[in-house]
Amino acid sequence: MKVSYKLATVLANIFFAAAGIFVLRMTGDFPETFGIGPSYFPKVLSMLLIGFALYSTVAALLGEGGHIALPRPGNILFVILSGALFIFLWLRFQLFYVSSFCVVVMMLLFLNPEKSIPKRIFAALAAGAVITLFVYLVFGRILNFRF
Repeated sequence: MKVSYKLATVLANIFFAAAGIFVLRMTGDFPETFGIGPSYFPKVLSMLLIGFALYSTVAALLGEGGHIALPRPGNILFVILSGALFIFLWLRFQLFYVSSFCVVVMMLLFLNPEKSIPKRIFAALAAGAVITLFVYLVFGRILNFRF
């Protein structure tokens, strides 16, 4: 599938800017002490994401066009919908770690090019468990942050 470079860039940057705005809104009520707290780095990173998205949009609109190949558009849509599903499950049921594990396993099962079904299932479950455990240890135990 071929798509306009400018259109693809603008759409991707709208998505990135929206993600940055979402993070800014979600971290708005985190506690801060002397300007630095749990929300400091997410806010800085989200502002950088918004800024670079705006810069990239302007650069793409002022630059030359052309067409680029868009490999596997279904995978791109799947990842975006998986992110939306994760946010919905987390906000609706307040089960961050369960939601993240389920969505990570689902994405790894779908996106893994391995042909063997048992290997895909094992790899997805193992990677999902390791990723979720790592996030829990870093944020839940070391930083003592509750989702």
